[in-house]
Amino acid sequence: MAHEKKHIVLITAWYPPLQSVAVNRMSAFVNYLDKNKFSISVITSGTAEVHGETFEGTIHVFRIKPKTGFWKPKFNTADSKLVHYSKVARNVMYHRLFSHADKDWIKEAVDGLKKLHKGQKIDLVISSFSPVEPHLAALEFCNVESEVKWIVDMRDEMSQNPQDDPKIRKKYALIEAAISKRTNALISVSEPIVDYFKLSVPGLKHYLEIRNGYDHEMPSLEYNFNDEFTMLHAGSFYGVRKPNTLFAALENLDRKNLLPQNWKMICAGASHNFSIPAKFKDHVQIIERVPQIKSIELMARADLNLLIQPPTGRKGIFTGKIFDYLSVGKPILAIADNDDVAAQLIQNMHAGFCANFNDLADIEKSLVQAIDMWKNKIPSNIDQEEIKKLHRKYQVEKLQALIEQVIHE
Repeated sequence: MAHEKKHIVLITAWYPPLQSVAVNRMSAFVNYLDKNKFSISVITSGTAEVHGETFEGTIHVFRIKPKTGFWKPKFNTADSKLVHYSKVARNVMYHRLFSHADKDWIKEAVDGLKKLHKGQKIDLVISSFSPVEPHLAALEFCNVESEVKWIVDMRDEMSQNPQDDPKIRKKYALIEAAISKRTNALISVSEPIVDYFKLSVPGLKHYLEIRNGYDHEMPSLEYNFNDEFTMLHAGSFYGVRKPNTLFAALENLDRKNLLPQNWKMICAGASHNFSIPAKFKDHVQIIERVPQIKSIELMARADLNLLIQPPTGRKGIFTGKIFDYLSVGKPILAIADNDDVAAQLIQNMHAGFCANFNDLADIEKSLVQAIDMWKNKIPSNIDQEEIKKLHRKYQVEKLQALIEQVIHE
C-alpha cells in the first residue's frame, strides 16, 4: 500500500539508558522522525542490567548484552589525578588490546536485523560510528539484502582522524572502501567532517551535515547578573583540553588589577585532573555532574559560559555543550580555534567572544570584555531566532527529507 509506513532501523552503540552526547543524537533521530510515516527499530548496546528485546512505546529495541570481561572504568569528578590517569591508561590499553571489531556484537546485531526484516521488511538502515561495529553489521546485512537502503552516520572521522593509531586508521580505510561500494548516503556533524568523508568514502550521491543541537524547552528564567562574576565550564577536562591558558590569562589580569575581587568559576562534571593556581583555590568550585535540566539552569544563571577546545589539527569540531550554551542566551567565551566551526558559530550568532587557545593576550581581551558586560549589566545580543533553529528537531527534519529521498530513488 502506498501509505504503508516505511521501516527504519537505527544501529548504534549509544542509546538510553546510557548517557552521552552520542546517546542524545541517537535519541533525537528516534524522537523526531515522523511516526506517521515511519516504523522505527533500534539495535544497540545494553548493560549487564538492561538488555534484551523490548517495546518502548512504538519503538522496537534490541539491546545486546556486553560479553567482554575487561573492565572499562568510569570517570568520577571525585577522582584524584593519580586515579584519573590510571583509568585513562587502562582505557588506552583496552583500546589497543581490543581494537579489532567485536564479532559477537556484530553477529547479534545482524541476527536482530534478520529478525526485524522477517517481521516487517526493512526499508532503510542508519548505522552510527563510533565504534565501528554498527557499520560492519549494516554492511554485512545490506550486502545480502540489496534492496535495503543504507545511510551511514559519522559522528567522528575514521581513517582521517589524526589522533588514532596508524594501524587502526589503516583498518578504517579498508572499512570505508567497503562502505563506499554499498551505502546510499553519508551524514556527519559538521561540514568540514563531511568534506573529509568525500575523500575517504567517495562517489556517493548524498553527503549531508546533520548537526547536533540542544533538545530541551528553555526554563522561564529572567536574564540575570550575579553579584559575583560567575563563569561556568560544563563537562570534563581530558588530554590537552585543560584550562591552563585560561588560568594564565586570569593571573595576568589579576596582576594588572583588571580582575574583580568577587569572581568564581564553577566546573560542573569535571574530574580533579587539572591544576588550579594557588591564589585561585577559593575562586574555583568543582561540582559533580548534575542532571541535564539542572545543568541548563546553571548555564542560564552564569555570567559567562566557557568553551575550552584546543586545536587538534582537525576541523569541524562542535562539542555537544556549545548548543546548550547557545540555547540559554548568555555570553560564551570560546577558547578554541578561531578558524573552526565552533568559534564561527558563536560569532555568527553574536553569542560572545572567541580567543585562540594559545593566545594569552586574546584570552585576556575577551575576559575584559565579558567582565565589562557584567559590571555594566549589558545583556547578550544573541540572535534568538537563529538559536531556535539549533534545536535538534530542525536537524532531524533535514535527516527525514534525506531518508525520503533515498528510499524513493
